[in-house]
Amino acid sequence: MSRHLRTGVAIVIVAAGAVLVAGAGTAFADTPGPLYVNNTSGSNCTDSGTGTLTRPYCTIGAAMAVVVPGQTVNVTGTYSEHVTITRSGTAGQPITLQRLDSRPAQLNGAAAGITIAGQHDIAVNRLTVYNVSNGPGVDVSDSTRITLQTVSVTAANTAAVVGIRLAAVTDSSLLGVRVGGGQLTTGLNLDAATSGVLVKSAILGSGVAAGSKVVDIAGSANTVVNSTVGGGAVAGIALEPGAHDNIVANNYVYSGRGLGIVNTGATGTAITNNSVTDNCAGGIRVSGASSGVSVQNNFSDANGPTLSGCDTSITNAAQIGLYDGAAGTTVVDYNCVDSSSSPLYAWNTPMGLAAFRTASGQAAHDRECPTNAGALDSANSAAPGYQSTDTQGRPRKDDPATPDTGAGPVTYADRGNTEYIKGPDARLAVTANQHTLSITADASATVPGWAPVVSYTFDFEDGTTVTQATPIVTHQYAKPSEHVVSLTVTDANGIVGTTSAYTQLWTAARMKVDFNGDGRTDIAGLDAGSNMKLYPGDGTGKLTGTGTPMWATGGLWAGFKHIVAGDFNNDGSTDIAGIDANNDLKLYTGNGAGKLTGTGTPMWATGGLWAGFKLLT
Repeated sequence: MSRHLRTGVAIVIVAAGAVLVAGAGTAFADTPGPLYVNNTSGSNCTDSGTGTLTRPYCTIGAAMAVVVPGQTVNVTGTYSEHVTITRSGTAGQPITLQRLDSRPAQLNGAAAGITIAGQHDIAVNRLTVYNVSNGPGVDVSDSTRITLQTVSVTAANTAAVVGIRLAAVTDSSLLGVRVGGGQLTTGLNLDAATSGVLVKSAILGSGVAAGSKVVDIAGSANTVVNSTVGGGAVAGIALEPGAHDNIVANNYVYSGRGLGIVNTGATGTAITNNSVTDNCAGGIRVSGASSGVSVQNNFSDANGPTLSGCDTSITNAAQIGLYDGAAGTTVVDYNCVDSSSSPLYAWNTPMGLAAFRTASGQAAHDRECPTNAGALDSANSAAPGYQSTDTQGRPRKDDPATPDTGAGPVTYADRGNTEYIKGPDARLAVTANQHTLSITADASATVPGWAPVVSYTFDFEDGTTVTQATPIVTHQYAKPSEHVVSLTVTDANGIVGTTSAYTQLWTAARMKVDFNGDGRTDIAGLDAGSNMKLYPGDGTGKLTGTGTPMWATGGLWAGFKHIVAGDFNNDGSTDIAGIDANNDLKLYTGNGAGKLTGTGTPMWATGGLWAGFKLLT
């Protein structure tokens, strides 16, 4: 079984503009239309206008100076601005700043960024802050009901700055945000006055700057879920003294120079269903004056200083470690651990699972999991912070081949951030009809996973895609061609399987050739030994002979592709042309008696210029 719990998760967020649906008895008839900002060539922009689509503003600041509650500012282009939002929306009508469409909308430069201070009801969607070095890429303070969705911040490689900083922010959401930069001190910072913030489906990273933390949480009642967290010299996710009642769940935390997740003096933290791997100083650590911390359903493995690039002088690394006063107040259970590079546990000192159980009275249901099998259908769904879906938003599913040994209302949830769900194994066979230039694509051999297949999507690589509930489809191409037919099957659990098959289509006219001058259509082809053989036709639909060599034998046609027949030199005899092993187009002239002459004459410039050609006709 593949070690799916150690695989990083690629999050794809599809973010739409804010959509407001008025409830009964509510009307927003006076809400003005959207504003447009576009400084690209030919946009006809001006900051003296009214920000229409055909006469947009040239700067984002000009639009934000006049935007009102319920209004959207649509941005296209690249700007060197630092945008400060000084206006608020309302609970029913937020102010929205967003990228207009698929074209770039970027703030670029040392001082670039977005600042929101003392505001409320604001949404920022699909904007990029790039190459920032003078401060946080996004800085939000003393604000509430703020949404950042698919906002990306990339710091300059030498910039020791914070990617996204929240200070005294409440009741807000960060959805699908991305942060990166080689010298970031912190990717995402939530200060002590920040509470009620949801961080979901984020991709967060920092480099190797001394003291760097990817996610630093000092506030309370915040939730970080379904996110990918990479790097950090101190920690991937750090919970600071004084923080309380935070949830860290369903995250993939990997490849840091320090710890994966560290709870130092924070209380009431739920560390649940995370996958923590390849961190130099250890996986999950609870230390200091921490109390009431729950560490359950996690998969912690391969953390330790013997990993490549780690400081080998690091001591006390463990997959799960409890230190100081936290050792006696932390719940540890239903975790999977595995490592060949450091001890599995620490109770102030490193030890194995059995010794940890004896010392702590914890980890009764923890397991050593050298494979994923131990993580399946064995989590505690009553654990604090438990999520009903996994990091990809998929519901918990029962593996019919694995006994349910978990606890709580759902006894078949998996440990770690990913729920293993067996999907369909896509199979595809393609049969070509050369005379009609059509193919039959047959997915009948597809093997279902835990749920039946509900749809088959065939992509014929000519602009035609067909989705249907049945596994067989016929498609006709417009001309002779070569194609890769792609198949995507989807089951009732929403799990997909993919495969593809190659097909070639040639016209019947292409095969009507007479190599021996008897007026009948013959067939020439390369045999298994890469020799060109002739099979004369008898005019009744049959071939005669046993295959006569048309040229020197010895496999000299190895590597040839896309061979085509015709009278290329207009001498009345059928010739053969093809792309040789060096990707040069060569001509072999026919003598009218079933043989080819010459040693292959270049038909065009040589030098492998026919590499990549898919069809000769």
